[in-house]
Amino acid sequence: MTPDGPERALTFDAPCQPGNYALRFVTGAFVLPPDPPRQEADVLITGECISNTVLPSDNEQFEEVRV
Repeated sequence: MTPDGPERALTFDAPCQPGNYALRFVTGAFVLPPDPPRQEADVLITGECISNTVLPSDNEQFEEVRV
């Protein structure tokens, strides 16, 4: 994760066992005026985008992505 710039990344190791998994998280947009009051979040697996979520404000919201 970088401290500055327009992008942030979190990485996780792959599960040891094959199966159906879900990534669940509570998140919110981090925006400061005059930026737009929304932010996009992508979930990538091995560089491929499997989910795109629009976070409309800094209010917390629950997200779930099945992988």
